[in-house]
Amino acid sequence: MNSISSKNILALFLFLIIGNTLQSQSLNPLENPVYYSVSEALEAEQAKQLNLRDQHLFFVPNRLEQLKDLEFLNLMRNNISKWDEEIFQLKNLKILNLKLNSLTYISQKIKKLPELQILDLSSNNITVVPQEIKLLENLKQFHLSLNLLTSIPPEVGKCENLEVLELDNNQLSYLPQAVGNLKKLKLLNCHSCNSLEVEKTLMAPSVLSSKDKIVSISKDKKFSKIKNKIRKYQKFIKKNFNYVGDNFAREARSSHYSKDNKSKGIYGNATSDEISELIDEGIETEVVPWFNDNEN
Repeated sequence: MNSISSKNILALFLFLIIGNTLQSQSLNPLENPVYYSVSEALEAEQAKQLNLRDQHLFFVPNRLEQLKDLEFLNLMRNNISKWDEEIFQLKNLKILNLKLNSLTYISQKIKKLPELQILDLSSNNITVVPQEIKLLENLKQFHLSLNLLTSIPPEVGKCENLEVLELDNNQLSYLPQAVGNLKKLKLLNCHSCNSLEVEKTLMAPSVLSSKDKIVSISKDKKFSKIKNKIRKYQKFIKKNFNYVGDNFAREARSSHYSKDNKSKGIYGNATSDEISELIDEGIETEVVPWFNDNEN
């Protein structure tokens, strides 16, 4: 059987041994208060986290640009259709979530956010990615699922620190060869990754398609070799991480927000919605291919 079991549940694990580093980059109400309005954040000194999710916004609020220390900005599920200039004045921004809005493009001014590490633009109407994306040298996660993309610029291949690239449910028929230059890429989610053109481009065994198939495998022998590596990876996870089953999302939050950063890592099951919610909170997880013990 040359495919990973096609379930809605994905196998995940969470690295917590680098908790001190991640907390400075992600939403953590224990370390930095989360504010839910610009006025509230301005009353505080050096506000770093602002959550404006589900506030029926058509524009970003006035005075947003005054939050010079802001690192986390969640604008998910609003009605924003254009890139307001205030966003690009947040020079320290590391996480920007504009998922589930009405954007049709990515502004070329995105280059003005050099510290950006996570950019979530899923579920918009975006048709093009600008070449300026290559200037986001610190970008680690780029979420573009559920848009109207027909192509990806080769400049994406210059985002050397990119680990996650989600492109599923677009209108892509090919990927640029430059994507193969992303040496740190751990997950590529691409609905069209089963096409011949994509298979010619990618050779990374850790790349997954949205149909849970490993791409770039043309021969059973090669697949068997990669599968053995995955099984060794699973053995390592089972040995070094605690299995929490379907409680992964709850346990991940508990560990992430705990003051004890020395707790052992965990792995388990989560739905796609739970994964999205964890990402929204800045809790970094890794999605890994997983074979059941009874699969050949």
